[in-house]
Amino acid sequence: QDGLASNRVYAVFQDRDGNLWFGTWGSGVTRYDRAGRNRLNDSQDRSPPPNPGESTGKGTFTTFTAQDGLLKTHVAYAIEARNGDILVAYFEAQGFSRIRIQDGRLQVVQHLDETHPVAREKVYMLGEDSKGRVWVGTGQGVFVLNAEKIERFVAGRTFATFNSDEAILDAVLFNLQVIGEAVRNLS
Repeated sequence: QDGLASNRVYAVFQDRDGNLWFGTWGSGVTRYDRAGRNRLNDSQDRSPPPNPGESTGKGTFTTFTAQDGLLKTHVAYAIEARNGDILVAYFEAQGFSRIRIQDGRLQVVQHLDETHPVAREKVYMLGEDSKGRVWVGTGQGVFVLNAEKIERFVAGRTFATFNSDEAILDAVLFNLQVIGEAVRNLS
């Protein structure tokens, strides 16, 4: 495993500081600092001996799990946002989390709560555009998130723009519309 918390790796990216991040099955995310300069804390450190509390110059591995604040430990996708936050999507239908490393610890910036339309979705892809909008690929279409609104694109059309007050109602109406179309097509 060479310091990785799991051999089952589903996401890999390099952050702006040159650290490698690995999204794993069952072990959350692992950050690899190639130079060994950013050791976070001994409880999260998975670096090989002989010097678990010091920089070895060979790189350090730090693993973050649900105990550190992730919603789940099965990480399907992860990227770095333009502001340096890390977006983590799970294999479970949980949406995604926005995290950052602050003062040597994982800080949760945002977990989508159950009223958010994306929180009920299995996320397959994440991306961020030049305007800072987060694009979320799910089994129910693509959601585009920014501070003011949520847009959803399905089957070649824009379905809806959500705000926090109407998100659940719009999602229910959309699902009823899709079910109705499917039933009509089967007849």
